[in-house]
Amino acid sequence: MPAVRRLIAVCAIALAAVLLLMPSAAGAQTYLDIYADYADNGVIDGDYPFSQLQGALLAAREDVRYTDFANAVSDALDAAYLGGESGSGSGAADSPLPAPRTPDQSGDPPWPFIALTALAGALVVTGAGSSLYRRARR
Repeated sequence: MPAVRRLIAVCAIALAAVLLLMPSAAGAQTYLDIYADYADNGVIDGDYPFSQLQGALLAAREDVRYTDFANAVSDALDAAYLGGESGSGSGAADSPLPAPRTPDQSGDPPWPFIALTALAGALVVTGAGSSLYRRARR
């Protein structure tokens, strides 16, 4: 009986070791996939989960030789976080950011812009006029 218990204990320890090493091997494969995507054209084009990109960024920042790769992963993380595109990913329709305003249909500039431009012009004219007045009165 003691030999069976030892065999079961050894098998349990071996199984635990294999299970502990499996996620890191899968993570390393994912980092290699992301790096292969980057090495293809210098941009991360694929759709990777946010957690895998974060892991790749942490792994790339550990080595100084991979700073360009870390920058590309950081750009892909920014695009994934903001919902934009990092290449040929999904469109910006799912973006949490609001869509920018478009000019009205007539193509005229917005009225606040016109009013501020007129005010700036008046300030320039009065500043130049007061400067000329002071120089003429010396």
